[in-house]
Amino acid sequence: MPQVKTAPRQQTTVSTKRPKAPGLLARRPFGSKQAGITNYVRDLRSEIRKVIWPSRREWTNLTLVVIAISAVVGAFLGATDFIFQEFFRLLLRLAGQGI
Repeated sequence: MPQVKTAPRQQTTVSTKRPKAPGLLARRPFGSKQAGITNYVRDLRSEIRKVIWPSRREWTNLTLVVIAISAVVGAFLGATDFIFQEFFRLLLRLAGQGI
């Protein structure tokens, strides 16, 4: 059986350093005040990119719905307040007459 010669193995070096992504802020040591703010801003930007913003038409319709519901609730509370005010005014008038 003939002997097969193989090429010597080349050593490869593996870098243990993690490359930094461009534009990202470097992480600060845990517990520092700046680390909290930096992480908060990074997470905030990440979450804002995930938001599906409403179209102009949806935004207008939702705004009108909020205004309409606010007007209805305001009218209801105003009417309820007026009814209670008149009821207590009647009670005070009757108490003043000495029933």
